[in-house]
Amino acid sequence: MRFVFNLQRILELKKQIEEQQKVELSRLLKARSEMEKNIEELKDKLMNTGKLIFSGSEISSLDLILYNDYREHILQEIERKEKLIESLDQEIEKKREEVLEAIKERKKIEKLKENAYKKFLEEEKRIEQRELDEHSIYKKENF
Repeated sequence: MRFVFNLQRILELKKQIEEQQKVELSRLLKARSEMEKNIEELKDKLMNTGKLIFSGSEISSLDLILYNDYREHILQEIERKEKLIESLDQEIEKKREEVLEAIKERKKIEKLKENAYKKFLEEEKRIEQRELDEHSIYKKENF
């Protein structure tokens, strides 16, 4: 007799859901990392432009106005991306909770499978023992 777990399809579905949640979490973490990298690049760009502008001899008022406009634009972009990171952090936290919940759900079904398998083994052992007992009784009666 072979072991058949009635909830195997549900267990497989729970595993798929868990994997999907993990993939989505990974995607969010990657997006956050890329956003942080982009912010660092903007900060470097701003710093390098400032060094270039102020390292020369004289700065025209037009260059200073253009630099200030550029600087404001970059700072606004940095602020916008930092707000996006805050939003991503909330999504990441929510997705982590979903992953943990999916893991709990899968583990519940796995525990049911484990318990069902133990009962199956106990029943197999009981049947085997009964057959051995019947066989020994049959031998005693025939001798």
